[in-house]
Amino acid sequence: MDSATPIHALQGLKVLEFSMGVAGPHAAFLCAQHGADVVKVEPHHGDWCRTLGQPRGDLSAFFIAYNRGKRSIAIDMKDPEALEAVKAMARRADIIIEAYRPGVMARFGLDYATVSAGNPGVIYLSVNGFGSTGPLVDAPATDTVLQGFAGIMYSNRDAQGEPQRIDHVLIDVITGLYGFQTLLTALLNKKQAGGAGRHLECSLLKSAMAFQAGKILEDVLEGGTRPVYVPVGIFATEDGRVSISVRDDDHFAALCRLLGRADLVDGGEYATAAMRVERAGVLLPQLRAEFAKHSTRRLCALLSDAGILHAPVNSYADLLAHEQTQAVDAVRWHQHHGVGEVLPLAATPGSPGDLFLSDAPHIGEHTREAMMDWGVPAANVDVLLASGAIPSSAGH
Repeated sequence: MDSATPIHALQGLKVLEFSMGVAGPHAAFLCAQHGADVVKVEPHHGDWCRTLGQPRGDLSAFFIAYNRGKRSIAIDMKDPEALEAVKAMARRADIIIEAYRPGVMARFGLDYATVSAGNPGVIYLSVNGFGSTGPLVDAPATDTVLQGFAGIMYSNRDAQGEPQRIDHVLIDVITGLYGFQTLLTALLNKKQAGGAGRHLECSLLKSAMAFQAGKILEDVLEGGTRPVYVPVGIFATEDGRVSISVRDDDHFAALCRLLGRADLVDGGEYATAAMRVERAGVLLPQLRAEFAKHSTRRLCALLSDAGILHAPVNSYADLLAHEQTQAVDAVRWHQHHGVGEVLPLAATPGSPGDLFLSDAPHIGEHTREAMMDWGVPAANVDVLLASGAIPSSAGH
């Protein structure tokens, strides 16, 4: 095979997804990105992520982002016959991803112990908030809750020392990445171990802590978090902001000279990284005053000439329009059905270049097709439709 030929590493694998929100769906989306057949099982009203933010019909920005490439079935698993159909699908699954609170899947008879009795090779990923043991095992968990509990707000303090929430479901996205990683390693282990399945767990709590491993160690070893060097971060310009990272002594000297403040170098008070951190309260106001005298464009040109790490602080519109974003195909513009607009869809690093995923599904859009593909007889699907276990609005 040519080294440039895209590899669909999960081609032929069946993934059954029982998850809502972002964390579990992100892990399943990444499976679809690598060629797996992903079927998302939803209640009649659909994944609540469909209403996150400003919905467009039964779609939302976050749902579209993390559910492309999947097929959706809408079904009432409280109906005994519907549940039996879903269990039959579970027996055919290579991978199951669920993101309910611990114990919920067991009440349906879809927990790992029950499913693996009839499908011993299944790799089963449970995504949850605080884990499956401990005093908070039943506590509700969201990204915002975990940003507070897991120290991310503490780490992300403003100039006055007040903890701040990051305006993105950061932990959910990271948990999806860690979840996908554990699935891949389990698949490799299964191949080497001769077909054994296994139960995996990926919690928002452990993912948030793994993501912050360096900051947690720093806090313990140094008695608190502090800048690792100065100047670093956001500086206001005449017409915007730039982000800079100046660690080396030579780069600091070059910065001061291009700003017309060679005196900050010549005086010797800021000669080393440690001295700059120690005197940051005096140094930074002087630098900020000089940054504010320049336009962003001019300052970025000067910083580039001096070899100083920097970037303009872009809006998303700036980012999408930038020629670098376009040069590396970081985004594809696509007319998504049911939305009526051309949408920017961010590319996933490492995904096969020739695999453009289908649009995120409407609720139950593929119910009949997907169930029959996974071995549920057409007559059984008709019975479920007649009983209302499958909504009449679902695709069939």
